Amino acid sequence: MGRWSGMNSADKPTVLVVEDNERLRELYGRWLSEAHRVVTARNATEALDVFDDSIDVVLLDRRMPDAPGDDVLAGMRSSETDVRIAMVTAVEPTDDVVDLGFDEYLCKPVDAETLRALVARLVQRAEFGTRVNRQFVVARKIALLEKYMTDAELESSEAYEELRREYDDLNTDLVDTVDDLSHEDLGVVIAGH
Repeated sequence: MGRWSGMNSADKPTVLVVEDNERLRELYGRWLSEAHRVVTARNATEALDVFDDSIDVVLLDRRMPDAPGDDVLAGMRSSETDVRIAMVTAVEPTDDVVDLGFDEYLCKPVDAETLRALVARLVQRAEFGTRVNRQFVVARKIALLEKYMTDAELESSEAYEELRREYDDLNTDLVDTVDDLSHEDLGVVIAGH
């Protein structure tokens, strides 16, 4: 098990790289460490040991010596941790992938640019979902206050004004993010998987 991190790694999204090939595991770690905090695992057992809610993205090999990546994927999904998981594997997909709970599937060999773009997309999707949820929470609070407070009370409430500003900021941010998402990514976000 390894950890790669650069400056201010606490502010970076955390990527768990699960790969039994040491050379690839280290290579992926180096490629991603500039923009992400990277944790590595060499097998299924290590992967499940280090997996927790601090992990934002998992890059998971399907074929490992101690257990199939499909089983690791199922174990991670059963934890109900909000994480994005990509299979990065030499196993070409067939219809056996239909019931697997991954977010992306990438066939090896992969290059640095492709891997970085994949992780960036997955992080963006995760952040988008969090912001949408926060916007719903803020909107419900605004609606609640508007239902039970008078106009005069609302006008004098700093807390209400702060909620309105937060809602407007979230809305602007979400519109900008939607504009940046590809059509494929937007479809994934709307469908929820």
